[in-house]
Amino acid sequence: EHPATLGSRNNLANALFTQGKYGEAEAEHRAVLAIMEHVLGPEHPDTLTSRNNLANALDYQGKHAESETAHRAVLAIRERVLGLEHPDTQSSRNNLAIVLQSQGKHAESEAARRAVLAIRERVQGPEHPDVFGSYHNLAVCLEAQRKKPEALVFARRAVAGLQKTLGEAHPHTKEAKKLVERLDQR
Repeated sequence: EHPATLGSRNNLANALFTQGKYGEAEAEHRAVLAIMEHVLGPEHPDTLTSRNNLANALDYQGKHAESETAHRAVLAIRERVLGLEHPDTQSSRNNLAIVLQSQGKHAESEAARRAVLAIRERVQGPEHPDVFGSYHNLAVCLEAQRKKPEALVFARRAVAGLQKTLGEAHPHTKEAKKLVERLDQR
């Protein structure tokens, strides 16, 4: 039950997730979460991170409704405990947008992505890599809704910003470039 042990187990669950072992990651996240809630409490930042990780593992297994419920719960607590503008709160809102899009709830996903972008621009500044990541995420969401012209605007902003802040060789920059190429071909 030591916090360092729980952190190590959480890291193990994340490693399983990264390897695509989503079921094993889910099981480990559930086990760690049960202990964290008991030891640290349900609103501790580490507990909330564990809940968020579990929700992500659920989403990657196609358990979208359960993932959405979990992400909404984490977001509500983070908004109350950490505030609307905290980076962890924005991460939760972004994760919720991802699972909404996975379910075809594009308009709701778009609204969440626009909210994340607005807060990140205001709090982190217009030149922060997270802002450029939000441009990319919004472009992907707009693409899914066949809003190509607007998607292309945000995708190009993402590429320009990511090239400037992270460099040409960074995986995020390369991914954003592929999005622009895909949108240009349509």
